[in-house]
Amino acid sequence: MKKVFFSNIATFFVLGFLLLLLDYNNLSTLESIFIATSITAFIAFLLNLASAYWLKKVEKDCI
Repeated sequence: MKKVFFSNIATFFVLGFLLLLLDYNNLSTLESIFIATSITAFIAFLLNLASAYWLKKVEKDCI
């Protein structure tokens, strides 16, 4: 699970930093698409982390 977390953490921080740079008072279409894509990437990151944890737990119980 640590491997999954640490392999995706750089992407998570880069997306967070880029989201901080956006001007939310005047959003263009590309910025709105970027926000939606970033939210989707964050959800995928959490699902990947949860599935890795679950698979590791199942593998540990089977052995």
